[in-house]
Amino acid sequence: PSVPARPSYRETTRTRRGRATLNQLLGAGPHASPPHVRPVRAVSPTPLPSLPPSPPGSGSPAPPMASSSALLTGERLVVFLFAARVALAAPARLAAPLALLAGAALAVELAVDRSAAAPSSPLRRFRTRPGASSGILLGATTLPCVMLARLIQLSRILPTDPNGAQEFAYLEMQYWAVSISCASVLAFFLWHLRQSANNEISKALKYGSLMVVLYLVTFLLFFLLKTDGGLLAMTKNGYLLCHGVAAVILIKHILEKFPSCSSFGEGLLVSSGLVVYFGDILARTLSKRWRSLHHQEHSYTHLELKAR
Repeated sequence: PSVPARPSYRETTRTRRGRATLNQLLGAGPHASPPHVRPVRAVSPTPLPSLPPSPPGSGSPAPPMASSSALLTGERLVVFLFAARVALAAPARLAAPLALLAGAALAVELAVDRSAAAPSSPLRRFRTRPGASSGILLGATTLPCVMLARLIQLSRILPTDPNGAQEFAYLEMQYWAVSISCASVLAFFLWHLRQSANNEISKALKYGSLMVVLYLVTFLLFFLLKTDGGLLAMTKNGYLLCHGVAAVILIKHILEKFPSCSSFGEGLLVSSGLVVYFGDILARTLSKRWRSLHHQEHSYTHLELKAR
């Protein structure tokens, strides 16, 4: 039989060096035998406690309510204290609309926050900024409170200022314009949320709708008792209602054309502010134009009388 050839010295040295390198990598000495690897024991998983089956027809359990739907939060408390301080210092005929507007805004904010987690929420078509609170109460009461505070300051210096009555009437119109704008936007939110079937949301919608209706009744009674009716009162009411329609169109455009850029309260604040600002510019422009035309007509009449 053939005898296998003995390995050469170079091959033997190369084999020993390879074994020494392998032993060093495994943490043993150069002449140690390969370590014995322990087999890993399989651990059986701990069985989870089984949940009792839900009764038929009950559906899946409802998720816990989000913290944002709580009635009292830090933001709402600050807004309430600020609005209450302004309303207590104002006359009752101007403080009552602010109180009704704040109540309606709180009800709408609660309904919006409670329906935000629902996959079938009617307001999901308006993509607001993620992670931000709705802020409807803050957005609906900021500008009316500022206007009412300015009215309180003017009422204190009214007896000493000869032009104070005219400025007071002008700011009163601005107060009603911004209030009507905010109330119209709240009615817009209520109209979109009316399809919700949740009991808590339906209760908030009921209170919000009642507050908006009472606000409109207060608005109409204020102008009916203050004026004698006629064309001037109807023109003022139409002018203020146009502010509400424009505010609804503008906030719908903002929420649809600029998604994930603002919350509902921020959109309400921006839309009502822009509507009041440009409405005031339009009213002043038309008033100056009317005065100039009236003055020119009076001048022409005077010249014709002189020519005769």
